[in-house]
Amino acid sequence: DNKPSWKNNLCGLYIDMGRFEEALEWCRLALKAPLYRTPGRALSNIGRAHLGLEQYSQALESLDKALRLQPRFCMALWNKGAVLKALERWDEALGVLNKVNDVCPSYVEPYLLKGKVLYFGKRDVVGAVSAFKKVKELDPEGQWGQEADEILRQIPSVGAK
Repeated sequence: DNKPSWKNNLCGLYIDMGRFEEALEWCRLALKAPLYRTPGRALSNIGRAHLGLEQYSQALESLDKALRLQPRFCMALWNKGAVLKALERWDEALGVLNKVNDVCPSYVEPYLLKGKVLYFGKRDVVGAVSAFKKVKELDPEGQWGQEADEILRQIPSVGAK
C-alpha cells in the first residue's frame, strides 16, 4: 500500500466530523502499511477517536505508543492531556499540557485546555486566567480566543473588568 498518509488524513477528517468508528478504520489501515513513515500520527489520531468514543484506556494506550515513538509530538501530548482531563486526572493533565506549552509554545488549543483544567479541575483562578489570556494573545479574533474570552467573562473576579 503506497497511500498511508492520505488514509491517516481521512482518519483525521472523520474525527473532525465526529465519525469515530470510521476514523479508527482508516487509521488502522494507515498503520498496516509497511512503508508508513509516521505511525505516531495515526496512533495519535486513534487516541483522539477513542477519546471521542469515551474509551479512555484505549485512548491512553494509543497515545502512549505514539509518544514512545515521538516523545515531543505535540499533538499526541495535547490529545493525552484531553484524555486525562476527561478522566479528571487534573495534575497529570496539567503536567502533559505544560510539556506541550514548552515544546510547542505557539499551539493555541493546549493553552485553552490548560485553562479549563486549572479553572474547572484545580480551581486555580489565577493560573486559569493566565492561560486564557495566552489564548487571547495567540488567537485574538479566532475561535479559541473567543472561547477563552467567554470563559473569562464568566469568572467573577475577571468578568466585570
